[in-house]
Amino acid sequence: MIGFCMGDKLRVIITAPSLDPAQNVSGVSSVVQFIIDHNRECEYEHFQIGKTDRESGGTLQRLLRTWKCYGEWKKLVRSSQSTVQSSMVHYSFPLSAPSILRDPWFMHYALKMGMKMVVHLHGGLFLTAPKIPFVLEKILKWVFSWDVPFIVLSEGEKEILMERFGAKRVEVLANCPEINDNANFNLNLNDKLTLGYLGRIEPNKGMEELLSAVERLKSEGRRFKVRIAGKEEREGEFLPRFEKALGEDFEYCGLVSGERKREFLESLDVFVMPTYFEGLPMSLLETMSYGAVPVVTPVGSIPTVVRDGENGFFVKVRDVDSICDAFRKLDEDREMMAKLSEKARLTIQENFSAEKYVERLNAIYNSL
Repeated sequence: MIGFCMGDKLRVIITAPSLDPAQNVSGVSSVVQFIIDHNRECEYEHFQIGKTDRESGGTLQRLLRTWKCYGEWKKLVRSSQSTVQSSMVHYSFPLSAPSILRDPWFMHYALKMGMKMVVHLHGGLFLTAPKIPFVLEKILKWVFSWDVPFIVLSEGEKEILMERFGAKRVEVLANCPEINDNANFNLNLNDKLTLGYLGRIEPNKGMEELLSAVERLKSEGRRFKVRIAGKEEREGEFLPRFEKALGEDFEYCGLVSGERKREFLESLDVFVMPTYFEGLPMSLLETMSYGAVPVVTPVGSIPTVVRDGENGFFVKVRDVDSICDAFRKLDEDREMMAKLSEKARLTIQENFSAEKYVERLNAIYNSL
């Protein structure tokens, strides 16, 4: 039991988009669900912030939803004041423009009402962007001046937060996937490879480059399959084009969870994610734990897990040629690929555990 629970479980209000995989595809939601499932020393209450994938509407509708959500947040925080000594807020804060404009006011209200709080960062464009719009930069510097622990994914992110934004209390806690010791690793050494992607299907994830790469490889006569799971940000933007380019060698698997997700992960030989910016994506850790060789851009905290040529390959941002080159190497040297696959799996097995993650998280809670 962590120190200030005083014999009872600590009540933690934890924020995230919807935790229902059928409603929302979100790395933040995956991390929060993992925390709720594994940290038995705390009693979590999920507060949903952010739209589901099926919600639509323009700026006015989004503002109205946010205003309603803020009212519900104020009621929840006020109702928690009577137990403020045995409760706290675990606030998930991705550094995207919508989140930066919305979330600080939710966090500030909780602090104003005397709630203990940790702020858990989840990557985003404006952690490493060379230029940040003036208003967003001012908001971020205001937030990071607060005397609360900020959780980041790597030492590199900690350094950025302290040097660029002046944060003083920064704690490192890398994401942790579910580990399946009994997973089947049926790597295709003689058949056509299966390339996969899991996550949001949108331009910033490098979908345009991935599509161009598979089109080029197909024109060369390369034999492979592509399986994609996740939610398309704009319906019809990419999936029909993959199907047209690859025909029966393309499969869209939709939103996957439970047994369908396990089957999807086991089917992959290569995980391709040429993303423009990132934190430490759960999809990367999950696919590596099943032996899929990562072909990824070295952005965000990805280089803390992937080592180029040892357990995967790095490709350049917005560069179709490097994606094609990485695939050709794997396709032409299956023995090398088998070694990379095993090393990818062992990287996760040896460096990530739910027990250590929870122990570290509770130590951060206890620092309050």
